[in-house]
Amino acid sequence: MYSNQDRYKDLSELRARLRSGKHFRIRTLDRKSKITVVSPHGGRIEPGSSRLARVIAGDDLNFFDFQGLTRFFPRPVDLHVTSTRFRDEILDRLLAQSLTAVSIHGMGTEGKGQIWIGGLNQEAKSLVAASLVGLGFAVDCDSPKYRGRSPNNFVNFPPQKGLQLELSDDVMRSLFAPHDRLFDRRLEQGQQGSQASNILMSKFAHAVRLAVGA
Repeated sequence: MYSNQDRYKDLSELRARLRSGKHFRIRTLDRKSKITVVSPHGGRIEPGSSRLARVIAGDDLNFFDFQGLTRFFPRPVDLHVTSTRFRDEILDRLLAQSLTAVSIHGMGTEGKGQIWIGGLNQEAKSLVAASLVGLGFAVDCDSPKYRGRSPNNFVNFPPQKGLQLELSDDVMRSLFAPHDRLFDRRLEQGQQGSQASNILMSKFAHAVRLAVGA
């Protein structure tokens, strides 16, 4: 079953009902890397996740970013497709050539002040948890939900499985400059949007990259 909060059961249904470029947009970068970074709920769905994922991908890792573009109708949350049912041909190809993957999520007001670390790549989880604690973040590797442990979660498709990071709103906001938007539709398109908003975002991205062997 897909999430009760999801309006569409999968991306195929969403694409059949909505228009690319108006309601949603997909950015992809195939660097032939063994690591793929994904923001499945980017744009206005989980604000900040598109930029953070792009910064983690840098200039060398594969990148897949699904952005919700609408403000009011359909609501941003209506474009959310849960990770266990999030399927795309291009993403499938990127994951098939990868050894591991990273997915970036925003969890709103849940887990205030925390980062929930999930996925089935246990080594990466341990490494990134230690690094993020060293940066002053509060982390939970055994969170009450959003654990990313399902084998049907796309992040776990590569041989070494993957790393799922859930950031609360206040933590996500701390990674951006005070007056920087969490999502700027004009900036977050094509090859753009790769610059870290502040030093903390840069350090966060570096910690994640080291954890997955980038």
